[in-house]
Amino acid sequence: MQSNAITADAMSSHTAQVLRLYNLTEVFKANPDQTMRDLRERACEGPDRYLLFSMAELSYLVARDHEAKSPTEAIGYFISSARFAYAFLFDSNLGERPNIYDPRFRLGCELYNHSLARALRLMEANPPAEEADGAILVQTWDGALRMRVAMHGFPEGYSDFAELILAADYEVEGINNQYRTYGLGIPLIAVARTDPDDPNQPPRASYPATAVLRFNRLACVDYDQTLEASLDLFDPLHIDDVEIDGTHARLESDMTTPLGYVLSDPDLRTDAFLGFLRAERADDRTGLYMIDPYDSDKIPVVLVHGLVSSPLTWAEMLNDLRGDPAIREKYQFWFYQYPTGYPFIYSASRFRKALDDARAQYDPAGTSAAFNQMVLIGHSMGGLLSKLMVQDSGDAVWSAFSRKPFDELRISESEKSMLANVFFFTPRPYVKRVVFIATPHGGSNLSDLAVASLISRLVAVPKFLISTTFDVMTLDLDTPGDKITKRDFTSVKNLSPQNRFIRATRQISIDPAVSYHSIIGNFHGKDIEHSSDGVVPYWSSHLDGAASEKVVDSGHSAHYHPLAILEVRRILEEHLESTPVSE
Repeated sequence: MQSNAITADAMSSHTAQVLRLYNLTEVFKANPDQTMRDLRERACEGPDRYLLFSMAELSYLVARDHEAKSPTEAIGYFISSARFAYAFLFDSNLGERPNIYDPRFRLGCELYNHSLARALRLMEANPPAEEADGAILVQTWDGALRMRVAMHGFPEGYSDFAELILAADYEVEGINNQYRTYGLGIPLIAVARTDPDDPNQPPRASYPATAVLRFNRLACVDYDQTLEASLDLFDPLHIDDVEIDGTHARLESDMTTPLGYVLSDPDLRTDAFLGFLRAERADDRTGLYMIDPYDSDKIPVVLVHGLVSSPLTWAEMLNDLRGDPAIREKYQFWFYQYPTGYPFIYSASRFRKALDDARAQYDPAGTSAAFNQMVLIGHSMGGLLSKLMVQDSGDAVWSAFSRKPFDELRISESEKSMLANVFFFTPRPYVKRVVFIATPHGGSNLSDLAVASLISRLVAVPKFLISTTFDVMTLDLDTPGDKITKRDFTSVKNLSPQNRFIRATRQISIDPAVSYHSIIGNFHGKDIEHSSDGVVPYWSSHLDGAASEKVVDSGHSAHYHPLAILEVRRILEEHLESTPVSE
């Protein structure tokens, strides 16, 4: 069955044969509705399930013919096509179930999906009548159909969407791989309503959904009766199949397109540069953002971007990880977004607070098995932020800056509190594993080059950070070493191997209760010991005691490399095997 209504806007050889057998070829050309009435009577008298397949295909062809000139009529024919395809596939009153190896079975699924998609697209542009109780009324060739919308599987508070977009109508950019499951239904982008009270909702928040039109009564009913149907919207993250008349049908879903919609926010690209050059102006976007609504049964994986970057950098990896059903079932993914112009040790203090705030909001008793198995994945400077979540500073970081005891500082309480949060920290007890990707634990010599020095001059150091840190340290402290300048408080200078932050945190061990892994780029293919990713040398990325170390042939953007993504997947699978959540 090479040509058909879907592939060529022409009936299949099977449907053409049906019309010839019943002498309906010319009748269909003159009166399609009468032809389908005739076929339905024959199908129900038999019963003959396969005649309903032909009716679905013929209805689709008539709908396509009306699509441009009479969209309202086209909606009715598309709904009829979906209805007869649905009956062909599932109606138990028609005798033996269809043979799944018959090409008509596969085409029947396609007719149902394509008809529903085209009907929904036309209904958006040409809204049908809506009754007082919210039901939608559609006129078909053999009567009216009343449909109501129902939600299934969405978390509480996430079923009232601002907009529903057909995933097929949105073109994803910047993501190579497409992850979808094939089955029944229409994948949608469910765009959330903005919730000003939810600090973890990303801009353009959207979630995957699948629409299925279920008919309460199928093919063999009296003419001119109002049929009832339910337009069911499913959350494919929680429901992957639907039961219809005793048969389980796999839901079609698209995990990639809604993610692409979230990450297409143009502000993400702007934030990367604005947050680097003018950190204060990007402050309002700082925070944890959840790709999907919080799920207490899933382990949080927090992705932390690097210098002059944004959550957009994780698109490829996140798409591949969420495309794995086993990973998707057990993990939820969060971004941490922050202005990268700040010193990383200051950004780490804000990251720490964001994580603690999430803990207080979602697991205040600290008893969630999933929350207590959190995984951090950091690229470049994001790896430095992540490392500070699993270290105990003691006095080491403060001592690198001052011989004067912290308690003897003659500064205001607000300044003292801010400095304490920056220089003194302990491991977050809920973080159990960290993945470092191209992370400059020992700094990067590029930050000492002339071009880096020029860039650091362009970075505007936030005034509040100067007033509470620079002035304090230059006026009040007995600071060892070289004189501190304002450029020492830029993120670029912070990455020098000679920087106090780098040297101090390099000496602090990682909490022994935490497993950590390294993924390192080798840009020039040199022997590992002398290699570099073009920005960070191997000796700086390497950590003794790592549970694993993976070197990939890559530049500094190692998190894009397929083998790096596979390694992260392996690590997450390993993490599941060692946690009580997997039981």
